[in-house]
Amino acid sequence: MLKKLLLLISVALVIASCSKETREYTIAFYNVENLFDTINHPEK
Repeated sequence: MLKKLLLLISVALVIASCSKETREYTIAFYNVENLFDTINHPEK
């Protein structure tokens, strides 16, 4: 019963989002992994 309800809500949200005017968003991030790498690996 719960699975059917979640599926129905998901389908309703997809249909509702398709019928409205959509906006385009851009998400950017910067990889900061090397800032915290304190061990020197000269072979890499």
